[in-house]
Amino acid sequence: MMNYSFKTILIIGFSVACLLATAQEKNIIFGVKGGVNMATLQDSKNTKSKPGPVAGITVDYNIEGDFFILSGLEYVAKGIKVDGGEGNGDRVNLNYLQLPVHIAYKYELSPDVKLVAGIGPYLAYGISGEIKYKAIGDYEAYEVKAFEDGAYKSFDFGLGLGAGIEVSRINLRIGYDYGLAKINDFQSISELKNSSIAFTAGLKF
Repeated sequence: MMNYSFKTILIIGFSVACLLATAQEKNIIFGVKGGVNMATLQDSKNTKSKPGPVAGITVDYNIEGDFFILSGLEYVAKGIKVDGGEGNGDRVNLNYLQLPVHIAYKYELSPDVKLVAGIGPYLAYGISGEIKYKAIGDYEAYEVKAFEDGAYKSFDFGLGLGAGIEVSRINLRIGYDYGLAKINDFQSISELKNSSIAFTAGLKF
């Protein structure tokens, strides 16, 4: 049976698509983006941020004037690297499909240059992931599935904000996502939540 949280994301994504489809074509700008995501888990101990890819399709919907809804669908690699003292500590790799919905303002410096700032919620669903353990003593290295084996919950949501610059059809952006959902499904004193900073470059069509 399909996970209820995944159904929620599909319904919201479909609703956003329908809303954009009914809008005037001139109010919609599609694009693509890609970059690197520096991820960690809130309240985790002895850990380092873990770099990973972020890529997706973007949709800018002009509400009125210089105000926009920035959305789309993106693949985001999150997780954490445990500090093993020798640079080869354990890793938690969490890969999500993510749907951001930001309210943004675009300030025009010139006809081809705009500064952009926005804030809003995001929803995410874990599509794959693994926990990698390094070899210690007589124990060999091994890994387990992060979501399928019940270590982490698939559903995540939180608040995101970002800023960037658009030069003609090219845009550069830095964004920060602060997770609000507890994602660890195992017994722990800490409630682990996602946190990440993404640096992306994109192209508008």
